[in-house]
Amino acid sequence: MLLWGLGAVGFVCLALVIGQATRYRHERTLKQWNQLLSPGMRFAVQSLELEVQTDAAMADSGLQGAQQARERQDVAEAIRLLELSSAAIEQATPSRMKRLRAMAVLIRMAAALVPVRPLRIRDYHLRELIAVVGVGAALHQVLVSALERFLLRLQVLGIGFRLALRAIIGARRQAAADPAARRAWGDYQRALEDWKTLDREHLETFKALARSLEIDG
Repeated sequence: MLLWGLGAVGFVCLALVIGQATRYRHERTLKQWNQLLSPGMRFAVQSLELEVQTDAAMADSGLQGAQQARERQDVAEAIRLLELSSAAIEQATPSRMKRLRAMAVLIRMAAALVPVRPLRIRDYHLRELIAVVGVGAALHQVLVSALERFLLRLQVLGIGFRLALRAIIGARRQAAADPAARRAWGDYQRALEDWKTLDREHLETFKALARSLEIDG
């Protein structure tokens, strides 16, 4: 029994070491690819990074201000700031959807594709989004080609953005109708966190596309 236990522990440790080594090699490879990006493509990536950070900061700032106003019992100001937070997301989402569609076209032009991983269920809060991400992760294992997996990732992101935006708008409306309702505010915050997570994944997808196109070039 002791030998079996030691063997199991050893197997787990070996698996962890292999996993860490694989992750290190993957991160090192991505870093090398990033260094090889042309100045123009690197500028495009940096510009999108700034856009992602700015939109997230605007939405967060509005929500934080709304929560503080709500604590002061300033209902009108709380709703106004919450609407500003929501507006930042509503205005940003169409550009994300447009970029995802453009990437679906451009990725077909790359001869070599940087592999992409599926989205992680543990990163999300909305039940509908968790279900979509779970289905996407399962399909990722079934699909064989890198192109199919890349296109699947784009589709999952597109559906995710729509679900998160719908949840944000719905929670904002519920909060405006009943500012004292805690659930609406909690739903809004969870939906916003999921939207920002999707946005970071959309940025990583764009980086993968940039690397793929640069490799092809």
